[in-house]
Amino acid sequence: MTYDLKISKTNETKHHMTNRNQAIKSIFTFISAIFLIQFAPQALANNYETLAAYEKKITHVNINKDGSYEEVEEYTILIKSQQAVDAWSQAEISFSSDHQTLEVLEAYTILPDGQKIKVADNAIRTVDDEISSGAAMFSDLKTKIIIFPNVKVGAKIYYKVKLVEHPPTFPNHFLYSQHFSPTVQYDHAEMNFTYPKSMPIRVESREVSSQRTETNSSITYRFVFQQSKVRLKEPSQVSLIELVWLMKPF
Repeated sequence: MTYDLKISKTNETKHHMTNRNQAIKSIFTFISAIFLIQFAPQALANNYETLAAYEKKITHVNINKDGSYEEVEEYTILIKSQQAVDAWSQAEISFSSDHQTLEVLEAYTILPDGQKIKVADNAIRTVDDEISSGAAMFSDLKTKIIIFPNVKVGAKIYYKVKLVEHPPTFPNHFLYSQHFSPTVQYDHAEMNFTYPKSMPIRVESREVSSQRTETNSSITYRFVFQQSKVRLKEPSQVSLIELVWLMKPF
């Protein structure tokens, strides 16, 4: 059996989007599994204050031998400007209803005085993904929307979601990718991947610290990233994906 792995997730925009199907379709012909976490170098911006910051972004992915997996993601985002209030009053997470289930485990706003305001049940909605409109091949794509209450400058939004993929889109293959945008402040980002020892996994990271541990039956990789100084976008620059993406046939 072979396992195809890549990591593809962008945390640059106001929405948290996870479109795994497109990433898998574009790269599934590779026969080796790879963890790829990268960082794009750009000139530092002097005295630039970010509009919002990821105080905490923690991901745990438990991978099964057949390529199915369970992913739990946890976010705490500090709202530092009125522009961020407009951008982060809601979070959006995309998923495939054919292969995945998505559950919001917790969601609330933390006011500047520390008070927590829970997101109401009716403020969590599932809608058709915009890309699915009029396209039968994308009809399974859905978006979970979380609408946060009382978002203001100095507040934080927090949410924790669990995504389960089963059966896998491509049996006996696993694909996941991640890059950290140079335009975003990360106080603490952490990604943990656990998989059976019998899976042939190749691991690669750039500008991201990693640690490998193992038990009798499994291997875990932990990646940690921090970025307090951000880079400004340059006029007419290429896509950030082009700046950080690395392709290697195996």
